Amino acid sequence: MESGFISEDFEGHGSEEEATFHHVTGRFEFEKIRSFGALYFVKRPSAAYRNDLLSIESLRKEYEIGRRLNHPSIVKYIKMEDDSIFEEYIDGLSIREMIERKDIRIRTPEFIEKVCRQLLEATAYMHSQRIVHNDIKPENIMITRIGDQLKLVDLGCATTDMWDVAEGYTPAYRAPEQGVAPTNIHTDIFLVGKLMEELTPLAGVGSKWEGFIKRATFKVPKFRYTTDEDALKAIPKNRMWSQLGCMFIMVLLTLISGIKFYDFLKWLITKIFF
Repeated sequence: MESGFISEDFEGHGSEEEATFHHVTGRFEFEKIRSFGALYFVKRPSAAYRNDLLSIESLRKEYEIGRRLNHPSIVKYIKMEDDSIFEEYIDGLSIREMIERKDIRIRTPEFIEKVCRQLLEATAYMHSQRIVHNDIKPENIMITRIGDQLKLVDLGCATTDMWDVAEGYTPAYRAPEQGVAPTNIHTDIFLVGKLMEELTPLAGVGSKWEGFIKRATFKVPKFRYTTDEDALKAIPKNRMWSQLGCMFIMVLLTLISGIKFYDFLKWLITKIFF
């Protein structure tokens, strides 16, 4: 599945409804609409599939699943009119775009940790609503221009109690059970692990995340993290501030114990640099 959230510059200010961007990918087309000053993304069947009942039903299913969700890290589904889904406009870049543009943020350990944390918070909420995304990948994760807020998009492959058959998956990020068995929360956890497997080397922290990735992407679903909360607790922390805090405490203890600070500083520099 390909996300319709494409960041393009736009001009103009329509008084009513005005399409400012148009993009076609397979069965669906996407437009960025300005309506009475507000921006939306619209997803509808492309011209060749306007009368295709399967495509129309797929959109209705996506909207019915999406409209139930209300979370800061999940795209908002606003309304459906004439076989078109209206979704919130997200001003930002997808993770895939950030990788391709060599965005500096994608190369920082703090950003990678934040992405993983916000993503697992989003999946935890979805799973509490008995929804499985099934298509977590860089193209379906947006980062807002203001505030670096993660937004998980594209519920076209999602499953629920009512719709228990996924319409597809992305082969490069496929969990072992996808296409051969029912999916569940462990499928999304696997996909989060695959994402981290791709992102962490870019920030130079691949080895630090090895344990997390190995557990999340275990071939047998029951051996992965049991819940999103378990995975959240296992996220490797950025230890810079904790190390500085330890050093500060050591300095205080040294001064209190009467050891000369100069001698302590020489010892500390030796330990760090030699």
